[in-house]
Amino acid sequence: MNEILITTSSFGTYDSTPVDRLKSAGFEVVMNPHGRKLTEDEISYLIQTHRPVGIIAGVEPITADILKTASNLKVISRCGIGMDSVDTKAAADVDIIVTNTPDAPTIPVAELTVGMMLSLLRRIHRSDSAIRSGQWHRPMGNLVFGKTVGIIGCGRIGSYLASLLYSFKCTILGYDAYKHSDWDIFSSSSSSNLYSCSGSNFSDCFASNFSGYSGSNHSGCSDSDICGSDRSYCYKPSDLASLVSESDIITLHIPYSIENHHFINSDKIKMMKKGACIINAARGGLIDEEALYDALKSGHLGGAALDSFEQEPYSGHLRELDNVLLTGHIGSYATEGRIIMENQSVDNLLKALRKHIAE
Repeated sequence: MNEILITTSSFGTYDSTPVDRLKSAGFEVVMNPHGRKLTEDEISYLIQTHRPVGIIAGVEPITADILKTASNLKVISRCGIGMDSVDTKAAADVDIIVTNTPDAPTIPVAELTVGMMLSLLRRIHRSDSAIRSGQWHRPMGNLVFGKTVGIIGCGRIGSYLASLLYSFKCTILGYDAYKHSDWDIFSSSSSSNLYSCSGSNFSDCFASNFSGYSGSNHSGCSDSDICGSDRSYCYKPSDLASLVSESDIITLHIPYSIENHHFINSDKIKMMKKGACIINAARGGLIDEEALYDALKSGHLGGAALDSFEQEPYSGHLRELDNVLLTGHIGSYATEGRIIMENQSVDNLLKALRKHIAE
């Protein structure tokens, strides 16, 4: 009756604080027994066996069928941003609170995206692979400097990415279907403190340091640009068609939904510049992988970097192409960010359970 089920596979691996906090709050913690992404049947079995009051979830499927039988469950706390793995409507129907951790992955995902751009354009991964196979290959690449970068999704991650790309003198085009608040991510006076938060005082430490990012002041921004309040990031608002057709690099930072399925499809790929590159460090299913393969194989697109796939683990034929960089959904897998994300998920879980008890 007092158990918390942790279904995400690597929870507490790099810092035991999140698990210790749950135990200190009086809960028995049940960890993922398989050390990998769980199947629907495995989750169902664990819920039926342990009857948890709360779940800290990764990207495993928590479906309506599972929720109908989870009679003791009060809260699902997603350790991550995306909510597409949880049937939130079904959860609401049975009064289960669902939360996520949108702040902690911001820096890790944005930094991974920049790393992908650099590797893709400078062919770093191709040279590394050649040397490992006994070849001395020195591929000619391109600069990120001065490129036009189209950011699709200008929330926390997209806006912080824009601030990182400013140093490369890129022209930043931004498209978002939603109007966001001003995402000033972390204050310069406290950002280093934020990533050293740990232990029992994590919540107070995080709250006192998470205020607003103040990076380089982008004095070159025009009045028509969308900028942070301190001009730490700026991008030129664009309609989707213009962004797709004008960008040298397109990077996706939007959630997955039925409406966003194959958001980048064959028609949009045909609109892209010849030789352009595309990056997806967001969610699988946003890009039509078959259409992408055809465009890369034909030479219409110059390259692609993918961290998320429709089916994971990925085993498709994009692996055959040397102008593709593939990583295994590691966007949030930076130790500092992972620890913050896990502690935030514990914060959300405990807060939601207190709310449930109060009601």
